[in-house]
Amino acid sequence: MEKTRFGFLGRYIFFQHFRRLESKKHDALLGALPRVNILLDGGCAYGQHSRGFQEKTSCLIGLDIVKSDLIEYRKRLGNRTSCILASLDYLPFRPDRLDTCVLQDSLEHTNNPLDVLSQIRDAIKPNGTVVATVPNWYDRFLNVNPYNVKTHHHFSSSQGWKRLFRKAGFHDCDVSCIAFPILDTHFFSKNFHLFGICVMLKAYKTDRQFNKKTISRAQ
Repeated sequence: MEKTRFGFLGRYIFFQHFRRLESKKHDALLGALPRVNILLDGGCAYGQHSRGFQEKTSCLIGLDIVKSDLIEYRKRLGNRTSCILASLDYLPFRPDRLDTCVLQDSLEHTNNPLDVLSQIRDAIKPNGTVVATVPNWYDRFLNVNPYNVKTHHHFSSSQGWKRLFRKAGFHDCDVSCIAFPILDTHFFSKNFHLFGICVMLKAYKTDRQFNKKTISRAQ
């Protein structure tokens, strides 16, 4: 039997917490996603958290580095989806190709989140959006599962993630936090991001310099 960090009760609490958290994040993402023509589900895994995404777009693209996961993704979400075997670190898209990109718990697994976001910014169309969920700051200390596997490579606070998005060229970025699923901390996480278990960001591809020039010409 595989050796685990926690006993039976610990594993039970962990997975109950995880299941409720994923449900909360999924509902928040669906609420934030606009209806678009082309939606990239970046780091989609086998689609366990992607239900409903196909209702937000006429073309859903799942991207992941594991072929077997993409096969399962297609089974779960139907034949209307397209699948691309590739890494978020090396996106295979031409500029201005996508309308929206959703990154559910993906950025923290990449080699260079800033480079990934810069590539995504190039790939989405003007006024396109990126919606992402990422761990909050204390994931640095809690980054283990019951099997002692550490898979997150990057950690930050809500403002740290926002600065990263801005550095990648997303000047307009809305930040919110998702409360702990077992504890009733919604009030605190909404008003004080310090208390949220994970961070959700919705960033917009806008060219402020272009907008200023357009305004000045119009005047």
